[in-house]
Amino acid sequence: MVLRIGKVQISRAILESDIEPKDLIDAFGRYLHGDWGTADGIDDLSNDIALVNGDPVIASYRARNGQRFCITTQFGFTRVIMPHELACPQDTAVS
Repeated sequence: MVLRIGKVQISRAILESDIEPKDLIDAFGRYLHGDWGTADGIDDLSNDIALVNGDPVIASYRARNGQRFCITTQFGFTRVIMPHELACPQDTAVS
């Protein structure tokens, strides 16, 4: 199944974090290929089913500096966010 990423948004918290751009780019490549990152509460099977059903997809990654961040796709947008922003979509900066 194809993941339709739509418009990509990067949150202000990500832009202000110490996460290196290379970590974000590497994680985004993994995300596009169905690698949902670390297992921290995210069920790979749920994401695979979400692709088929058109439901939200959520992945979690860890930067080389140890910081966690998430990539989520829903409603025609893909957001790169910090974990605490999963329920707070209004704090995003469009890139």
